[in-house]
Amino acid sequence: MDICRLTERLLTLIYQDKESAPVQGLNLFHSQKDQNLRSVPIVHPSVILVLSGKKQVTNAQGDVVMVSAGEGILVPGNSQLTMVNFPDQDIHHYLAVALAIQPELLGRFLRDYAPESATAVSSLVSVTPEVILHLNHWLQLSELTDMNDAQIELCVLSLLTFLHTQASLEPMMVAASSWKQKLFNHINSDLSKNWTLEEVCADLGTSASSLRRHLQQEGSGFRELLEDTRLVSALCILQETFWPISQVAQSVGYQSQSRFSERFKLRFGLSPSELRKTRGR
Repeated sequence: MDICRLTERLLTLIYQDKESAPVQGLNLFHSQKDQNLRSVPIVHPSVILVLSGKKQVTNAQGDVVMVSAGEGILVPGNSQLTMVNFPDQDIHHYLAVALAIQPELLGRFLRDYAPESATAVSSLVSVTPEVILHLNHWLQLSELTDMNDAQIELCVLSLLTFLHTQASLEPMMVAASSWKQKLFNHINSDLSKNWTLEEVCADLGTSASSLRRHLQQEGSGFRELLEDTRLVSALCILQETFWPISQVAQSVGYQSQSRFSERFKLRFGLSPSELRKTRGR
């Protein structure tokens, strides 16, 4: 299977607009018009593979990278990126696959599975035929069964093996922020819940003062991280489904659609309805 056929299959899944994610364990980012998303927090080490169109990525230091179709970018944990997505001029679609990797899994891969041979240090990788074949197998498995954590983990490890032959994955661990990531995972387990600091501390086995101190050292706070977690999850839902915006808001813990839209635009620079307009139907 080539990259065009894989793109067609994924677009078909997106336009079916199911209640669940199109591919279990992966996020899809799609548009038919240019998208400009500012200050998107990347909590976990991530891989973004562009299948159609182009992606311009600007990090917090102002470095700019253009990622074309057939290329991917490796992003360290605890990053913040401004991203502009450009649809392909022929098929009028932008499509990318994004994978957020748990730091513990990435660390275990680097320790136990990574090839010993030296690889180039680069943030860019290629979507090789092997990567396309693996993504297609992942897609088939996702369509056939409800994937469990072990199956998704094996898919992630296999993809990392292909990518590590092209570029070193060690830099992705730089600036990893364990408490932010722990909190992100915990909140993400039930986004619609009305989380309180005391409840999260009890669940994580720490005190409120300790958690505040840890988050302050990592340049964040509980309320800020709670909102970021909800808004990032909403961004993913808006990019790969056509759910009503009211449903998206409720699914990530906002009872008021207007409040959700206001906070979303303040965070990313465009409202949910403006983002939806870039995607067509």
